[in-house]
Amino acid sequence: MFGEECDFIGFRLQALDYIEERYHNCFSETTGDEKYRNIMDWHTYDNTANYAFYLGILSVLAVLLLVSPLIVTDRARNIHLLQYSAKHGRRILRTQFIAVFLSAFLLTTVMILVFGGIYSTNGTWVFWNSGMTSFLNTTFLIDITYGQYIIVYIAMLYTLCLGTAVAAFLLSRFSRNLITLMLKLIPVFAVLTVLCTKVFEHTFSPANLLYYVTGITGIEAYICVFVFIAGLAISRYFLRREKTVDVL
Repeated sequence: MFGEECDFIGFRLQALDYIEERYHNCFSETTGDEKYRNIMDWHTYDNTANYAFYLGILSVLAVLLLVSPLIVTDRARNIHLLQYSAKHGRRILRTQFIAVFLSAFLLTTVMILVFGGIYSTNGTWVFWNSGMTSFLNTTFLIDITYGQYIIVYIAMLYTLCLGTAVAAFLLSRFSRNLITLMLKLIPVFAVLTVLCTKVFEHTFSPANLLYYVTGITGIEAYICVFVFIAGLAISRYFLRREKTVDVL
């Protein structure tokens, strides 16, 4: 009954007995509490968190590699000097920034649709309306459902990827050629990888290092927003400064 020839039915029965025992023990302590009606277990959350972590790193890498070269070719050919020579030519900076921003948004959307579609085939949608805090997963920090957790994660991924696009735009504008750009992208990607590790590894759980250090619930989302806003502020500064650059 415990071998592959019996489809591990013995282990399955043991798991069911364990779940039933956990449920009755918890329910007897706090009868009627909503979290004891939820079916979310730690392993499902852990699997989702790990997938989200790797998707975050892959998305950031895709944005850096595919969006950055869009601008650097102009500077490599000194086309930007021709643009600057006209009074209204420098407005193209804003157009290029919008183009990079939209490209990153569309690329992130494609990544979410493709890899989200792949992950959806594992059957975790059964937990969509289940609260994250349950008798099988009592360590979650925020009282939301699994579906809401996925939506929040997607919003955080968009925010971080758009912030990455802003960094890519700045690196492209101030790189003379593609080789110089790639050399700059390596340390930036290293920093963003570490950031993804801290943000998306067990998000909103006490196991998350950022929460462990700061004790701030939701610190992961705050950091994504900070990266995005800081990137916009820096871009605005350089865009305004470059409008007054002398081409001579």
